Amino acid sequence: MTAQEKIPTEYDDLIREKFDDVIAEYEPFEFDQTDRMIKFLCLVGRLKSLPRRGWLLDDRKIASPETIAGHMYRMAIISMLFESSHFDASGENESKNDDNVMRSNLDIGKMIQMSLIHDMAECVIGDITPHDRICSDKKHQSELSVMENLVSLLPPNSSNRLFSLYKEYESRQSPEALLVKEMDRFDICLQAFQYEKQEFFNTSKRILKFDEFFEAAETHVKHPMLKKMVDKLISERNNFWNSKSS
Repeated sequence: MTAQEKIPTEYDDLIREKFDDVIAEYEPFEFDQTDRMIKFLCLVGRLKSLPRRGWLLDDRKIASPETIAGHMYRMAIISMLFESSHFDASGENESKNDDNVMRSNLDIGKMIQMSLIHDMAECVIGDITPHDRICSDKKHQSELSVMENLVSLLPPNSSNRLFSLYKEYESRQSPEALLVKEMDRFDICLQAFQYEKQEFFNTSKRILKFDEFFEAAETHVKHPMLKKMVDKLISERNNFWNSKSS
């Protein structure tokens, strides 16, 4: 299915209305192909200021939380680290005698691109969290419909490439897609620990813990390099909180 083909969902009319409302902000542009690309970039640019809403929940209330774009940017940087990974795409150790010990079988370029588009639909519908009580199927269909409309602003080759990458990530069809999802879990742990320390030192020793993120990462992160970083982060976090309780 190409990006231009209709995705039949019960949410399509609602999402299309939301998309039209957002894109109307940029109506001064004409609607030739160049202007359509500018509109696309303006829409994606919203991610630079839209917050990751999970940090704003009543029991968290993080001041000036990370943006959606900031989250995706760091994931793209994490992707680059695998260029010098000692592990292949399956996560197995490579022989130290192998001439390719510092090479990876992963498509790093694809991982960087997936990292930079995996939350792109949120430029229209925002960051939907589990606390919004929207079922995962509805969330998936809504975001897929937004991506269809969003990339339709681009020339066919670009549109189809971005839409294909997005669907590959969402369906976890490749080692790269699986690893990018694990990176997503690691990044939220890294950010959570940063906020735990920030809130303790900056707001009268406020104790705020995000155990659920670390538990999920400990269970679901499998790639050895990422798992080592998760384990290190958990160890540092435990040491931090143990030192504050003594």
